[in-house]
Amino acid sequence: MSFVINTNVGAVVTSKNLVSNQREMDRVAERLSSGKKTIYASDDAAGVAIAGKMEAQIRGLSAGTKHAKDGKSLAASAEASMQVISKVLQRMRELAIQSGSGTASNSDKDYMNLEMSNLVAQVEGISENSKFNGRQLLRGEQFSFYTDHDIGGMKITTAEADMAVTSLGVPSTTVSIGGGVPQSNLSNIIQAIDTALETVSTKRAHLGAISNRFDHIMNNLQSVISNTERSRSVMIDADFSIESTKFTRNTILQQGSTSMLAQANAKNSLVLALFNQKTY
Repeated sequence: MSFVINTNVGAVVTSKNLVSNQREMDRVAERLSSGKKTIYASDDAAGVAIAGKMEAQIRGLSAGTKHAKDGKSLAASAEASMQVISKVLQRMRELAIQSGSGTASNSDKDYMNLEMSNLVAQVEGISENSKFNGRQLLRGEQFSFYTDHDIGGMKITTAEADMAVTSLGVPSTTVSIGGGVPQSNLSNIIQAIDTALETVSTKRAHLGAISNRFDHIMNNLQSVISNTERSRSVMIDADFSIESTKFTRNTILQQGSTSMLAQANAKNSLVLALFNQKTY
């Protein structure tokens, strides 16, 4: 066995292994403390690029889900107002039929017409004051909602719904049932109210279909978001079972390397024993 002191090969090799183990241990500690497998682009260049695209898609789809929720809320608000208008129109129709009774005097018809006028004003008030986020719902405006991950995707547009009394064809002058209105005009008044009821029912049906569509869209978007999140997690999230095993392995190797480095440095002291040999 030869002894040299200028170059401690064992210590150099052991030191190299110790540095390598320490570097790997630091990376494992970063993963465990952050919960991420891919922290730097150097960890997985392709994975970082793909995960970035997935995150953009997830955020876009989440915004699309919010759009769908807003759309459903808007449709529900508009439909609720139309439901009230429909009830008011039903009462107006009932008054028109009552005024045709042979027992109703002109005074009675005037009282009925007073209620009729107030009901017409109520319909007008509902159509004017039904708003969502400050925008009128029942004045003929359309609302569009994008439910894809970008605004170039699928768009849902609500139908125009103008519930003003003039648009429905039931202004006070048309549905007047006072004592001075001829009996022959009542059928035309009832027909006008029936047409208005049909218009409201058609718009309500459209809003109901749109609302159901929003439900299906939200279910689909949540499913897509969940699957995309799962795929992204595989690329960037740390598996603690694997990382903790690596951490334990590197801890043992580090301790072993430290011990071996101490042994390698102590080996040079054996050279001094050559000078301490006694001659007999």
